Amino acid sequence: MNENQSSRRRFVVSVGTAALVGLAGCGAQQGESAQTSTQQTTTQTETTTPTEAADTPTTTQKSSKSDADGPVVEMKTDNEGSYFDPKGLVVEPGTTVRFVNISGTHSTAAYHPDNDDGPLRIPDGADPWKSKLFTDTDAVFEHTFETEGVYDFYCAPHEMLGMVGRIVVGEPQGGPATESPTDIPPAAQESLPAVETIVSEQRVSGP
Repeated sequence: MNENQSSRRRFVVSVGTAALVGLAGCGAQQGESAQTSTQQTTTQTETTTPTEAADTPTTTQKSSKSDADGPVVEMKTDNEGSYFDPKGLVVEPGTTVRFVNISGTHSTAAYHPDNDDGPLRIPDGADPWKSKLFTDTDAVFEHTFETEGVYDFYCAPHEMLGMVGRIVVGEPQGGPATESPTDIPPAAQESLPAVETIVSEQRVSGP
């Protein structure tokens, strides 16, 4: 082999070695890039959080003003007369009932010896109530019924005309108002709805 052939072989070997080194370097760089990309993807996935459930609107709000304020018994005078509406109602113990003056001049009072020496027609031990005389439209009187049983009530200026009402709280319990109402004016006796009717219908409209 002459000198030219020997030099040529050394040149080919050198170029081949350099090429292999270069390929090895590229492979290493590509491996590192792939590993770095995978780490970045993993990190991004771990730090991404879903929208909090608290952002979802709730559905537990009161649906209407009347729901928030409790049941209403209206006090009225119109072409049907003077009356409570409803005149019969069922509520649960602890319920606050709102008596609202719609038209005319009215009051609301429990049948109780403390009120005008009237008969006892609310449960034994229950708190009686008596409002002032209302002349203003939308005037309100509230009473909370805590004791189970039947409560009879009246409007002072219109009791003789039959403006009376009855509220059943929980179960009737067999109290004074479950007995025949012979101790109140005849028009009031006729206007009071039967306890059984109130319990069955839950609400009895006036007059």
